Amino acid sequence: SSDNLKSLDTSKSRISGSVSRSISRLPMDALVVISDGISTDGPVPDHILNWAVNRGVPIFSYCPVTGTGGNFDVILDKTICKKSNPREISAVIKLKGRESVNLKAILYIDNKKVASQELELKKKQNVSFPLKRQLIGWHDYRVEVEAVSGELTVLNNQQSGIFHVNPPSKILLVYFMPSVELRLLSQYLRGILDERFEIAAADELEDFKVEECGLLIALDLDFKKLPKNYQQAINGKRLNSLLISGRRTKNWEKIAGYPVRRFHGIRNLYKEKRGYARVQTAGAFASSNFKYLKSLFFTHVQRNNSAVELLTLKQSDRFYPFLLADKKEMANYMVLLGNSSWKWGGHPDEKVRKEYHLFWKQIMDWALGESDKKNELLVDYALIKGSTHRFYIDHKNSEKTKKLKDVILTYRESASTEEIELKTTFLDGRWYADYPGNVNISKVVWVKAKAIYDGETKISSKRPYLMRVNNREFLNSFPQVSYMKRLATDDGHFANVETSAQLIKKIAAHFGKAAKSIQVRKRKPTIEYLLTLAIVIMYCLEWFFERRTKESINA
Repeated sequence: SSDNLKSLDTSKSRISGSVSRSISRLPMDALVVISDGISTDGPVPDHILNWAVNRGVPIFSYCPVTGTGGNFDVILDKTICKKSNPREISAVIKLKGRESVNLKAILYIDNKKVASQELELKKKQNVSFPLKRQLIGWHDYRVEVEAVSGELTVLNNQQSGIFHVNPPSKILLVYFMPSVELRLLSQYLRGILDERFEIAAADELEDFKVEECGLLIALDLDFKKLPKNYQQAINGKRLNSLLISGRRTKNWEKIAGYPVRRFHGIRNLYKEKRGYARVQTAGAFASSNFKYLKSLFFTHVQRNNSAVELLTLKQSDRFYPFLLADKKEMANYMVLLGNSSWKWGGHPDEKVRKEYHLFWKQIMDWALGESDKKNELLVDYALIKGSTHRFYIDHKNSEKTKKLKDVILTYRESASTEEIELKTTFLDGRWYADYPGNVNISKVVWVKAKAIYDGETKISSKRPYLMRVNNREFLNSFPQVSYMKRLATDDGHFANVETSAQLIKKIAAHFGKAAKSIQVRKRKPTIEYLLTLAIVIMYCLEWFFERRTKESINA
């Protein structure tokens, strides 16, 4: 139509807007775009091509490289960019037909203007744009040139391409302690975390290139203890960092731009006593008294802005009790975590395995017992055997368990999906059901049980039990801790904070004597300390990569 022809204002070099308006108004059998390289802004924009492809519209595009007549002031020859993890994007601009010209080069990443440079072009020139670290995944870029003032004829006034940002190559755990104890801690952590994980003292960081580090975890470490190049990388948002600390650290707060909330409870936790060191580290603090575990905090220096995000780990939202009753059980548990070559059950000694599972069953009973009704079933604990996820079902009253005629177990992979029934079997005094091995077990699983007593059916709970399955790549070596059981509402959270506070109080009271007997001496980490620290780091990484995955998807 005449209106559409008028909208093709070539003097503005914006054919994309004109074509967009045209195709939105007219039915099309085919899309033909002809560009002479002078009055238009380069190839057909991606959103127009996508529009046509999605509607099955054939596309014919004519864009001669040489243009018409060859009367150009400037030629945007090409762009140079590494396909993977580029640090800069360069554009080669050639001058033709004039002695010099003032122009502006503009860089767009994912259709957002990120940088520009004004220059006086005399001959051939390379323009470089340093790149800030981008989110993991694919990104598109383009470089455009335009006149600063006056008229300018350009051949292909934009060049575009794509690049990919790979995941961090190294995860550095940095601690201010002697190297001998670092190696001791490393023995326990290397079996838990993946091969990218490295552990080092602050004065050993020079051995690692900051460019190869994707995530730095600092344990109670003052920011100024880091080498200058690491400080600059964190300040420049080129390096992600996570601080695990039980103290207020002013230098980390400077990065945030606002004060981090004060960590409560630690200052009055211990009085100075002979034979005891004042508890200062987050890991030792957590292992010494579970009552305050919920007060641990992580601060995360984000990659794309200057804010430090505070993540408070509360009992109601992240943690389940990991403090074990005595050192013997602690040692058994550490063996279960540390050796990735064992199959399900971890420890080769059957007696140890039974003690381990009995202990966790007791914790689950304490955690859920008071809130359950007398006739409710408990989905006991989740274990993994090969590719099969097995749910064991116990009744609080063993006599009533024997009288059960049948148990129906259902699960949902998310709150919105339909319930699927699982076949249950009665064996050795308990009911169990196998979770299908072909189902993606990296999802949240909602489990509900029904008990049938001589025709009478009773549902286990109005709130399904939540199995949070954290089977991520870097946790594959120890599935025993990958499954967490919580009494949850449909959105996956505890019903109220009061319930979780009572739970913490009850468990802390039970472990009171054992917790008080733990001695945390300076420069002598106990196995309790190492275990708690390993778990804190594990969940720290789980949260970090979960967040990064969401950011990549949203991007």
